[in-house]
Amino acid sequence: DEIQKVVLCKSPIEALSCAKIGVSERGGMPSERTMYMAVDSPKSLPLEFLREVPAITAAYDNDDTGRSRAQAIKELLPQTTIAQPQARDWNLELLERLRLQKVQQKQADKKKNRGLER
Repeated sequence: DEIQKVVLCKSPIEALSCAKIGVSERGGMPSERTMYMAVDSPKSLPLEFLREVPAITAAYDNDDTGRSRAQAIKELLPQTTIAQPQARDWNLELLERLRLQKVQQKQADKKKNRGLER
C-alpha cells in the first residue's frame, strides 16, 4: 500500500503526540495509510519522496518559528495543509487533552454514583 498522508513534526515526541491525538479524534487507526515524520528543518525534508504523497500536514509549534517552518514546507510542497495546536506544542496539547479527559471522567463517575453513597 502506498502512503497516502504524511504528518511532519519537529521531533519524535511531537510526532507520537500528533499520532495519539489523531487516533483519539478518530476513535481508532486512520483509514488512509499515514506516516508520521520528525523533520526539524525544511532543509532536511526528503522532497523527492514527499512530492509523491497526496496529502501532507505540517504540524509544528504554535509560535513564530513553528508557523515559519510550516509555511516554508507549504511553499516547497503545495499539497501541504498546516495544523497548529492550541497549546504551545503538540505534546503539551496531548497532555492537556488527557488532563481534561480525566477531569470529565471523574465528573461523569460522580454523577453516575450520585445518591448511591452514604
